[in-house]
Amino acid sequence: MNLIKNALIYKIDLPNADALRKHFSEKQFTEIGACDYCAYGFVPCQEGDLVSVFNGGIAFSVRYDQKILPASVINTEVNERVKRIEEAEGIRVGRKWRREIKEMAIPELLAKSHVATKIITSFYHRETRTLIVPVSSKKLAGVIAGLLVQAVGAAKTETINVSDVKGGLTTRLRTYLTAEDDSAMTAFGSFALNPDVWLKGEGGKVTYQIASIDNGSEGIVNAIAAGLKVDAVRLGFVGVSFKLTSDFALKGVRFSDTEPQEHQTSVDEWMHEASVQTLQVVSAVEELCRLFDYQVAA
Repeated sequence: MNLIKNALIYKIDLPNADALRKHFSEKQFTEIGACDYCAYGFVPCQEGDLVSVFNGGIAFSVRYDQKILPASVINTEVNERVKRIEEAEGIRVGRKWRREIKEMAIPELLAKSHVATKIITSFYHRETRTLIVPVSSKKLAGVIAGLLVQAVGAAKTETINVSDVKGGLTTRLRTYLTAEDDSAMTAFGSFALNPDVWLKGEGGKVTYQIASIDNGSEGIVNAIAAGLKVDAVRLGFVGVSFKLTSDFALKGVRFSDTEPQEHQTSVDEWMHEASVQTLQVVSAVEELCRLFDYQVAA
């Protein structure tokens, strides 16, 4: 079972599990209002507990409900209302009036909109103060981190944002492919470079998914020389692999010893996997910080 498929990483100081349960109970999820865009709050994780404690850390779940209301739907409704007014009154609806019509239409559309529900279980490694929010959306991760800070109050939060990861990845990959000395072997430190590379620039995007990095080295080097930057690479590290993006997000996380889930998972199994996978991701993140000379604030 793969509990962490993506990872946006924060450093945060959290109190003990009992204190967190008290805090979370005051910020539990409540149903979305008729005219609200979204609603979110804490919900039980394992066995009805707001905070699930596993070896080395804790897990907690947040429910996020969002109304599905595309801009195209709003525009269509506004256009229809404007057309009815203009035909009935024989006058032209100006910009100010149109804005007012839109402001009136949105709450009515929200009341009828479909609600999409997500439940996100995040993982916290206590020794390293590392919070893993397993989503790919920075906006959603920010909502969860923000809710956590609101609940806890004086929590010290830090987003891991390694400067110039894109430039660093580009330089390291070029060194790996072209250097004739030992720097090629150390370009990615303890990480294994897998043959998936994503490049991006003003001229467009190029994706290399090949049998071997060496087989595509000339094309990659030429693309970098033409001005493209490495947007992401797939790296492997001690039982886990992932796509590291230029903004320091981990996507498509895979664990080498994870088996497909063919039966109902027991709580003990879930807790074991939570502990192992959290530690593997944290170990990889700590090594990435060392590789890119990232200093965690004291």
